Amino acid sequence: MFVKWHVVRHCMKTLYIISTLILLTSLSYGQKAVTIFGKVTEQNGKHLQGVTIRILLGGGYDKTTSTENSGSFTFVKIKKDNSYVISCAKSGYLSKTEIYRQNITKSKDTVFISIQLRQRNVAIINTSQISDKDLGLTIEKAIKKFKIDTTECMLQNEPPGISRGIEAELGDSTIIYLQIPRKANFNNHFSNILNEKITGIGLAFPDCSKKQFGTNFVWWGIRNAYCDQNE
Repeated sequence: MFVKWHVVRHCMKTLYIISTLILLTSLSYGQKAVTIFGKVTEQNGKHLQGVTIRILLGGGYDKTTSTENSGSFTFVKIKKDNSYVISCAKSGYLSKTEIYRQNITKSKDTVFISIQLRQRNVAIINTSQISDKDLGLTIEKAIKKFKIDTTECMLQNEPPGISRGIEAELGDSTIIYLQIPRKANFNNHFSNILNEKITGIGLAFPDCSKKQFGTNFVWWGIRNAYCDQNE
């Protein structure tokens, strides 16, 4: 399957990423260049060749490369900044987008990033069996039941205090959102919410349909980017 960036699930975070980059760019250390290199592997340590790597910076900077046989990739002459958005995609694997924050000093001219991708087939679940009976599960139990890897999902707190929970892509490309109480101790760390009970579940399917469970559920822009292919 040919990977198109506009269908990577994390494009749903575009507005958040752009606003973050604009803010962090104002704090950057000038226009000096840095080399960003890294390696992409499976969870078992196997090197992944042919992974499409995309880097985004403030000011509209956008560059793409692919990993070599050893799973390595390199970006040269990249503007020094406080933050780098790295996106990875490969057919058969769950895509990943992360914001890497670095304290780049004048003496530091290289940044190393290690990335792990997970095969989709190990994350497949029967989404038709997700129901209101799953309400009340703790986040920790839901992560195990729905085969969610916390390194592949996003903590949601937008706008602050209105909608809180986690968003993740399941193995069949369904986007799942697990909502927790607004008063939950959030602080952008999974360890703070593992014992919080789920008050709402949202499912956004690749065919553009949606399903939700729980009262006072807030979607707040949750969308399946694969849906764009069908419109």
